[in-house]
Amino acid sequence: MTSPALSRRFVLGYAALWLAGAGFLWWPWLLVRLVLRARAEHRPPLLLTGVAGFLGLSLLLAVVEGPPAGRVLGAALNLLVWVCVVLLVAARPSRRQLAEAAAGLVGLALVQAALTLIALLVYPRAQDLVLPLGRLLPDSVLADPSITAFVVTHLAFPDYFAMPVVRSGGILGNPTWGGALAALGILLLLVDPFGLRRPGVRGWALAAVGVVVLLPSLVLSYSRNTVLALVVALVAAGAVLLRRRLGGPGFAALLSLSAAGAVAVLAALPVPALIASLNGTRAGSAETRGEIYLITLDRVLASPTPLLGSGVKERVPGLVASLGSHSSYLGLLYRGGALALLLFLAALVVAGWVAWRRGEAAALALVVFTAVWSVAEDVDVGHFVPLALVLALGLLGQPDDAGPPEHPVGAADRPAPVGAAAGARVG
Repeated sequence: MTSPALSRRFVLGYAALWLAGAGFLWWPWLLVRLVLRARAEHRPPLLLTGVAGFLGLSLLLAVVEGPPAGRVLGAALNLLVWVCVVLLVAARPSRRQLAEAAAGLVGLALVQAALTLIALLVYPRAQDLVLPLGRLLPDSVLADPSITAFVVTHLAFPDYFAMPVVRSGGILGNPTWGGALAALGILLLLVDPFGLRRPGVRGWALAAVGVVVLLPSLVLSYSRNTVLALVVALVAAGAVLLRRRLGGPGFAALLSLSAAGAVAVLAALPVPALIASLNGTRAGSAETRGEIYLITLDRVLASPTPLLGSGVKERVPGLVASLGSHSSYLGLLYRGGALALLLFLAALVVAGWVAWRRGEAAALALVVFTAVWSVAEDVDVGHFVPLALVLALGLLGQPDDAGPPEHPVGAADRPAPVGAAAGARVG
């Protein structure tokens, strides 16, 4: 039997790519592995296949008009990630194979945390180190910021949020992506759907140590959106566990009391002032994103093909990023059209609903994390958040009686169960 495309070793292999300055090649490499392992019996998930299909169609229509090559390349790489997600879900990985991928993500997050700690200890001597590929590529290629983001280290660098701070991008292209990897590591350690944590007090103690080690990477990303996504995801997982323990009536009563308490607290607090204070240190970020959002929506409303979108992200002078950036939802609407956006929203809603109905706390947490994080961040080749959705759909594709294996990591893979076809329906 061939090894799964998304093995623990392959996920950890990103660290070697990053060290060479070629982290942006991880998703293309994954696509090659997936194509080589594709089988005729793999049924692609309908909703996510529709998202990738409309993005591809919009890109083809845009190419006819001759957009800049860099814009076409960016759109193609974005489409590549969606195709990988489709193929990963279609393969219906077993729980053991999913555990391999999850262990790889946690391990990679811990590697990032260790490297970040070293960079902080020697700061600023490790700042802006050029990795090997950056010394080989021509200046014309390095002029692309999406390439430069990976060929220069960002483990620790100075920034300014109302005061001078040291920020970290970890081993990803920017701090938000590095923080997302740390957040996924924390989420998988706490909800642990794959039996990665050893049973008993010792297991929880080791998981707590792992969380503590990962927290600096998350904090030093200074990504409010990532922290919010992690908190909401953990709350969602906690809600599922509470419903199991209390039963339907008890949980409904607790939910009603919690909602009433939240309304009372919000009514008593100066919410606008708190929001302004929270945004005070990052006011520039909110303003620049707001400009992108407003102009993007104006272009969408004025578009002659709102159902299909523009295919590529246009650069507008004066904006810090392309139109349709800094939001997966807005990016889908702008590039893939309303149909692509609606299909992705439907996939998230269906997956979340199935996870809630089945009491899959981990699957719901991963879906919620993806959904919240996507509000202000893009699907891209530079991070691992799409794998959160793959893990969630993989969990939902398992048969109802498939519990977590006792020793999932490093053991021989078993064939994907027939019941895993449910994952394709959810997707």
